[in-house]
Amino acid sequence: WMTHLLSHLYLSMAHAMKDIKAYEISTNKQFREAVKRAAINEFPSENHRTFNDAYLHRTIFQSKRKYFLNATAKEELRFLRTVFHSPLVSFRAPIAHLVDRDATGESECDSSLDAAGGWSRECSFWWHLTWSEEIKAATLRFHDKSSDKELISINVLEFAAAIITYAGMSLYYRLHPDPSNPFPVALIWIDNVSAESWCIKGCKKSLLGRALGRLLCALMINNPLGLSTARIATKDNVIADAISRSTDNNSQLFFESLASSH
Repeated sequence: WMTHLLSHLYLSMAHAMKDIKAYEISTNKQFREAVKRAAINEFPSENHRTFNDAYLHRTIFQSKRKYFLNATAKEELRFLRTVFHSPLVSFRAPIAHLVDRDATGESECDSSLDAAGGWSRECSFWWHLTWSEEIKAATLRFHDKSSDKELISINVLEFAAAIITYAGMSLYYRLHPDPSNPFPVALIWIDNVSAESWCIKGCKKSLLGRALGRLLCALMINNPLGLSTARIATKDNVIADAISRSTDNNSQLFFESLASSH
């Protein structure tokens, strides 16, 4: 879980370094000239290039300019402080979660702009969640520009579906522990490239994705269930796709068929 959070925090720190670099360029002539030399990459020797790079890095890290952390960085640091002060949190990771191995259980999930859903045969569950009107109003259906800060992208909705599915599988394995396999591994099939990547490497761009990433971190703390993902083609994600789109009058019949046949 800490791998996710630290990747977010590193991004926040990089934003701070970028701000400090811009400040030094505008106020420090020697630094500005060093930046120009690095840009054209013309040095008499490798030692000159190394010295120039060292000066740039040293100036940035030793700058006296104050940087006010953005809201995301504050949330990430607040999360870490809470965890570090808790005597209940283990900072060890089972080797069973770090090596390649066959998954203990598999599941599939999907999301549309109206709802999300997922299912797992091994864990004996399926779930469906209709998005609130507030969430629906913030999707691309009601926003012309994909760059709109108020937009909730389909990537975010797909990531949320994956987190809910992981939570469902976590509950199942807590209720049905196997002494011969104390650290099971979940494999979640996802038909969205971004959501699949965010589950493993963390989200780098979307603020909503990073907020959901903190939720995923909280779910992973002390969780005996490891998490892995795999890509499934949309045309093959039939059941999860149908669950996520069952919002009409026939949905009850479809859900009843799920309960009886899966």
